[in-house]
Formats: sequence, structure tokens, C-alpha cells
Amino acid sequence: MAIEKNKIISLRLTQAEYERLKKLADQTGWTVSELIRNEISGKKKITGKGDIKRLLYEINKIGHNLNQVAKYVNTQKAVDRVVAEELIQIKTLLKKLADDC
Repeated sequence: MAIEKNKIISLRLTQAEYERLKKLADQTGWTVSELIRNEISGKKKITGKGDIKRLLYEINKIGHNLNQVAKYVNTQKAVDRVVAEELIQIKTLLKKLADDC
């Protein structure tokens, strides 16, 4: 169910303030309005190259874990406690990434 957005605000900014706001929005891929809404709602966001590098590092770790699990399952032809623990770790990492975005 979509929430109706029917409130309008007007805000005056200096050129420098607007450019900074626009730059932040561009870095996240959002509009200025989306950036403001996400900021006041407390949603976390990716704001720059450092965050993207961290995100890529985390994704790489998850891929490495998945490769280890796949190799083990293919070699052992079984899913046991070790595999289950790896899958739980992968799920935890994915949840953390989703929460950070």
C-alpha cells in the first residue's frame, strides 16, 4: 500500500548548499526529494566511493563463502552442519548489506 505524499514544503538554500545537496543526491542515484525523505526517515544510504568500495568488499566476501560452500557440497555430496553454518553466515552478511543500503 503506497503512502500518499500530499504535504509540500518550501526551502530556500544558498547556491553552495543546493549544489552540495544535489551532489549527494547524484552520488546515491536519488532525486533531491528522495534524498531528503530518506534522510528524515532514518534510512541508511550509500553516499560515496568509500561506501561503494566497502559494499564491493562485502559482496566479494559473500561470493567467496558461496564458492566454498558449493565446492564442499559438490565434493561431499551432502549438506551437513558445516554447510548449514556457512549458509547462516552468508544470510547474516546479506542482511547486514541490505540494512546498510
